[in-house]
Amino acid sequence: MKRCYHCGASLPLKFPACQHCGAIQHSEQEHGRLECELHNGIPAKALCLVCARPVCGDCAVMECGKFFCDDREHRQLYKEMVPLMWCESEFEVDLILRNLHSYQFPLWWFSPSQHVENFWHRVRMPIAVWIAKDRLKEAEHVLLDLGLLEESNDSKYHSGDLSL
Repeated sequence: MKRCYHCGASLPLKFPACQHCGAIQHSEQEHGRLECELHNGIPAKALCLVCARPVCGDCAVMECGKFFCDDREHRQLYKEMVPLMWCESEFEVDLILRNLHSYQFPLWWFSPSQHVENFWHRVRMPIAVWIAKDRLKEAEHVLLDLGLLEESNDSKYHSGDLSL
């Protein structure tokens, strides 16, 4: 299994950035060169762990070995919430949100395609559905009961421990 060059986490999915730290992993031959969203022509070093915005070395904000964009709220969100589930498409995100709506879970998500660089290069990034840490287990039980989450710990959807 491939490992992240920055944090050493295993990379089970074939996406251009590490889900644990945000460091871009791919070569230009694989996906083309991702550029910083704010600095045209400058290669991106990482994708923000929360919103997947491509950031260069000047734009990247590193906290506890993890990359974020310059939005302070994203770092705060990362401290208070955890990924409940990693989805491969916005359709999957919608399915999860619709099924959990009646339980009034505090959920949050960002689409990587909202960033021009990701859209232009058709970057396939997993989309995290975020939930408050204190509601994680409850939401996982609901998803298990609905058959929308696998019980095994090695599931590609299971969040694992991504805390700071």
